[in-house]
Amino acid sequence: MELGERIRVSRELVTKFRGDEGRTQFAKAVGVTYETVRQWESGKIHQLRPHRYQKICSLTGVRRAWLETGEGPMLQDANGPSLAQVLRDAKKLTREEALS
Repeated sequence: MELGERIRVSRELVTKFRGDEGRTQFAKAVGVTYETVRQWESGKIHQLRPHRYQKICSLTGVRRAWLETGEGPMLQDANGPSLAQVLRDAKKLTREEALS
């Protein structure tokens, strides 16, 4: 999984940061523009400034090592959901939103 996808998955862990509206709120919380978050998630920007990693981790609860490299546990709380569960929930949410 590339950095952009890890950022998107991290963002979507937090309900209020899901979808396009959530991306706007996430951008404000991190201190960047919507366009910057879009570029991160699309893979156009491959590296973040160190303080951005820290801000994303504090907002979403993911571990910095996982966000930077994709290695190790995803969440700071070892008792939280697995990456597979998060991805399943995100797909389910997308389908449910499409049907409503």
